[in-house]
Amino acid sequence: MFALAQRSRLLSRQMCAYAATTEFCMTAIHRPHWRAATLATSCIYAGALAGVSFLATPVKFLAPSLQLPVALDVGRYTFFVFNKVEWAATMIVLVCCLFSRARWKTIAALVIAGAVAADTIWLLPALDARVATIMRGQWPESSWLHQAYIGLDIAKFVLLIAISANAWSQLAGSRTIRAA
Repeated sequence: MFALAQRSRLLSRQMCAYAATTEFCMTAIHRPHWRAATLATSCIYAGALAGVSFLATPVKFLAPSLQLPVALDVGRYTFFVFNKVEWAATMIVLVCCLFSRARWKTIAALVIAGAVAADTIWLLPALDARVATIMRGQWPESSWLHQAYIGLDIAKFVLLIAISANAWSQLAGSRTIRAA
């Protein structure tokens, strides 16, 4: 009986050790559905980023009937909500990239997370303060904060497109995908 219990403990230790190996993890998670999830989330995130940051926001300031303080207030709320959406999308993309074998995708997702953190902690509060100043009827001094925000958005967009293209090429080369 003692030998059986000892053997059972040894077997359970061996199973735990095997489960912790990279080989087990890679075979368990390197399936086409992870690639598809990476493709879907990175494409949706890139599309939302392009729609909000590169299309809707600049176009809003072209409307002649929309006063500047109102447009800025709408933009402030838009980017406040979109920042929450970005955090969710970034975490999903990061998890999907962690399950890939490509280290560059994980690093790219971490760079995206860093850019969203910079937006949340630094840029959005600073830009909100500028909007509040304009809404009080004052004009703040010139700043490069908008250019920094745009630069981070461009970097996020490029990295998301690169992650999407890589996921697409992996899916296209997968033998599990069959033509209908």
